[in-house]
Amino acid sequence: MTTDLPAGMRSQNQILKSISVVGNLVLPLEDEERVLDVIAEQIIRAARIRSLVLAIVFRDKGYLEIVRSARFNKLGPDGKITEHSAPSVERISGRREDIYRTPDSFICRAVRDGDQIVVDAAHADLDPNSPYWRNKVAYFIKLQHGNETVAVLCGACPLDEKDHALDWVAETEPLTDLIAA
Repeated sequence: MTTDLPAGMRSQNQILKSISVVGNLVLPLEDEERVLDVIAEQIIRAARIRSLVLAIVFRDKGYLEIVRSARFNKLGPDGKITEHSAPSVERISGRREDIYRTPDSFICRAVRDGDQIVVDAAHADLDPNSPYWRNKVAYFIKLQHGNETVAVLCGACPLDEKDHALDWVAETEPLTDLIAA
């Protein structure tokens, strides 16, 4: 990463690099599994968020399937991403959620309602005493092709990184648009 550039330009530079990688590597690939690996890795690189989950929507079958988990390793002592951090992608299979029969699932809500969802401990549907949600925020963002939601990106981060995590949605829109196409 070029650290002598202002933060906004570094972010844009990373997004452009990721779009180039997706365009050059993914589009000619016929191996769907490799395509999903590249997509998950490039989104997490572009967004500079700690972790994310990618779910593919099979609306005609009524479910979504979580297919990838990506996270940065080698975080700094404060738990933040550093120049030494690198993403790793894990393939996930068999984790499905019924879009219409899991009303409490935020990832399914993103598909059904078509909204971006941001959740923290103050969210009405969560147990505020849950240790999992203490000092965390999660987000669920749909990827659309035309009017159809084709995938959902999910991530979580510490509450103090909420603004950064949400900024990536707007900043990486060209990349997610390319991926959804």
